[in-house]
Formats: sequence, C-alpha cells, structure tokens
Amino acid sequence: MSTEQNRFFQEMTHHIMNSVDIEQSLSDLFQYMKSLFPLDHLSFGIVDKRQISIHYMAEADANGGRIIDDYMEYSQAVVEEGLAILKDRFIIFNDSDKSPYCLEAADYFYGNTPFSIFCMAIDICGPLFGIFGIMSKGKNRYNKDHIRKLRNIDKLISNYVVNLLHQRETTLSNERLKSENKDLWKRLGYAPGNRVVGSNLGLKEVMQNVRHVAPLLSPVMLIGETGAGKEVIAKAIHHASDRARGPMISVNCGAIPETLLESELFGYEKGAFTNAIQQKKGYFERSNNGTIFLDEIAELSLQAQVKLLRVLQDMKLERIGGSQTIAVNTRLIAATNRDLPAMIKERRFRDDLWFRLNVFPIRIPPLRERKQDIPELLRHITSHKAREMNLKALPRFAPEAIGQLQAYDWPGNVRELQNVIERAIILHQGELLTFPTLDNLEVFKHRQKPGDAFDAILTMDEVIVNHIRKALATAKGRIEGRGGAAERLGMKPSTLRGRMRKLGIKLERSVAKNVQ
Repeated sequence: MSTEQNRFFQEMTHHIMNSVDIEQSLSDLFQYMKSLFPLDHLSFGIVDKRQISIHYMAEADANGGRIIDDYMEYSQAVVEEGLAILKDRFIIFNDSDKSPYCLEAADYFYGNTPFSIFCMAIDICGPLFGIFGIMSKGKNRYNKDHIRKLRNIDKLISNYVVNLLHQRETTLSNERLKSENKDLWKRLGYAPGNRVVGSNLGLKEVMQNVRHVAPLLSPVMLIGETGAGKEVIAKAIHHASDRARGPMISVNCGAIPETLLESELFGYEKGAFTNAIQQKKGYFERSNNGTIFLDEIAELSLQAQVKLLRVLQDMKLERIGGSQTIAVNTRLIAATNRDLPAMIKERRFRDDLWFRLNVFPIRIPPLRERKQDIPELLRHITSHKAREMNLKALPRFAPEAIGQLQAYDWPGNVRELQNVIERAIILHQGELLTFPTLDNLEVFKHRQKPGDAFDAILTMDEVIVNHIRKALATAKGRIEGRGGAAERLGMKPSTLRGRMRKLGIKLERSVAKNVQ
C-alpha cells in the first residue's frame, strides 16, 4: 500500500470509527467522503435475494446522519441490476434516466432531478447482502478513479456497515423495550411491512398517534371511509409495537355469516357440531401474543356483540363444545366506516362494547383531504403494479397526470386510486399515462354525499338475500353436498330452500342445472 493510500486508510478509520454515536459517526463519514467524492447523500441498505425489496437502514447528508427504517419494493429489472452489483462489487449509474433502479428510486432521492449513484456490494451472510451507496445530483459524476479510491477501503466500509447494524439493533431494541439479545440476521431477513405512504404529509397526524399508542396495550378504534387505508394503519400499529414478532390476524366481521361467527372467532372442539371433525382454534387464539384486527366491527349482530364483549372483558374464552377456559393475550384493533354513536342511539350497537373499543380513536382522513399524498401514492402504486405485472420498464406519466388525479374527489379513496392506476397501465402500456376521464366515471354516480353515508342501511331481509345469493354464486348453484351453499351458510339444505322460497330467491338458469 502506498504512503498516500495508507494515509487515506488511516484518516477514514479515524472518521468512521471514532464515535459510538451512530448518527454522529454517519455525519462524520459523510463530511469526510464529501472531500473525496462528488456527494450529496449516502445510504446503507440490506437486500434479501429471496425478496424484491431493499431495507434502507441508515443515511446521511449535509443535515447529518440518521437511523431509518424504510422499505422499497422493486421490479424484476431492478433485482437483476442488483445481482449485477453483487457480482461486480462496484457499479456506477451515471445517468438516472437509464437505470431501472434509479427510475424506481427517484422519488426516494431526488424526484425528477438527474442524479448519479456509485454502489458497493457488501457480503453479509446467506441470502443477505448490503448496499453502500453514494449519490450526487447531476449526470456522469463518477469515474474509474472513484472506484479505485473506494476499492482501497472496501473492507473498512464493510466492517463499518456490520458494526453499524449491530449498534442500530441495540438502539432500536432499547427504544422498543426489546432484549438486546434478539437475533439480528433473522430480524433483517424477515423484517415486516412497508413504510406508510403519506406518513410525512397527509397522514402525519395519524402516524403521530400510531407512535403514541403502539407501545401500549390499549385498544384502538380506527375510523375512516371505505378504502382509506384502515388495515394499513392497523398493520403499522402492530409492527411498531412490542408484539411485532407475534401474529396479526385480520378479520372482516361483515364477511362472516352470523351462524359461523362464534366458531370463527373463538374456535370449536371436535364433535361440537355435525361437521366439526377436528378441533379448530379461533381467530382470538391464533392471534395470541400478537394483534387481532376486527374490521367492519359495526356489521356484528347484537348477539355477536354480546359474545365479543364477554371475551374482551376478561380476555378468556371457551371453544364451542368445550368446557376449558382459555386465556388469550392479544391486542385489539377495531375499525369502522359507520357512525357508531348514531347506531348506539338506534340500539343497533351496544354502548358498553363501544366504550370498551373506543379507548384510543384514530380518524383516517379520506384521500380527498390529503391530495398532497397523491404524487407519492402514484409512484408507490405504479412501482408495485409494475412488479406485480412483471413489466420490463416502469410506466411513465404525462406532465399533466398528477394534476388530473388531484382534481378528482376520490369517493373510493386509495383503493379507487389503485384501480384507476392499474386500469391505465393495462390500457396504455408503453405510452405516457394520463387520466383525462376521471370525472366521467360512473362507479359512484348514485353515491350519497359523505355526510349521508351512515343513513344508507339495508333491511335485514335485503342483507340475507344478498348473502344467500353470494353463497349460491360461490357454490356455482349447488345447494347440497360438500362445498354447497347450505354447508357454506351452516344451514340444512331444506332450511335454505325454505328461506329462498320465502324471500323469492330463484336460481339463475345458467346454474340451476347444478342444484342437487
């Protein structure tokens, strides 16, 4: 090693190993490397070859160093590019418009501003490898001389990254009251969830509430319109809690027939009823030491509400057909798009259950109240859909696309936005995407105004008719036998036929021939 290389190595060692404070160490590293390389931003990430994502763990820029916890999903093209990095150890992207990775990561770094990236792969263990990247605004910022400089300190950087990961794990464990002896590599390989899009803008207040309540055991009530992202927030609470390593069970209360609700939630013993050929644990038992998310809680019948309240009071249950009392340790998150206080006045929802659930309410604003999130949502959803559809290139948008999306009121919220983007990708592959006909969509032509949404209540007979028709359609018109509509509804075939006659439900001709 030459005298110059030796001095360079010693100075780097001093600058990145002289502090036990991770953020200060990152800041020192950034300032020193800025004197040697074109540099506006540096970051460390972990890539799992089995997954199509990067877990960004630390970054630094002119404002200092930071521990972060961001995930980004990428297309197959980016994965192939990442494997090239691993093979060559060093790789330069001098034109962000020509690299799949740069195109998909643009919103994370510099948006539409051209930039260059210089990456180094770090072998960690098994399917995991690290990525150390330095970035600079502008094209053609890096060259072979920069590769030579970084190659001189690659072992030092590798050791620093591994050391940083261990320090970071200790810091996060202390913050979350976790043991310092957690298995680092397993946690990195199976780290849960993605960052919540909009957490710094339209959902900033929501995420502040998430951070407040996540470490506690208090029940949470999520209130928001259909498609606003209630389950996403429920997962964020779970992953930010001390129960993150435990299971999270999501239950759509409106999708479970009343006759099956008790057995689904609380389980049953073998022989408890005709088709109970073996013991089954319910959703509450399966979520033990984790979280249970009860979506559409307002759809529970009054009888089901009584059974749920009994379990929530003592966190104990009995399976159907059993006599043993089973204690469960689960954190409850509920969600609704209905006006529960109004339902209480109408005696359609129990006030004692409401008080039990509504300890910490969080309102999730509809998309029309947080249109500033649409650009980030657009990039995130497009990247996800491109990967899902195995597209070779990430779709690009016309300059007016964001304005068109922000001019629409989004009665279907984020779920509707996902559908609109997917439809545009399907119809206009290879073209610049635009959304000129949003105002002409007929999907919500007869939709009530937001203030009237709680008044549209179906009669009980209408609900039963819809549910029976759905069961018949799922069973392809079969009433009896295994997988038939009667079995799915937990009814005798004769009872179901009688109910159909009473309600005037007739089988469609196309499926009538399947009825047994």
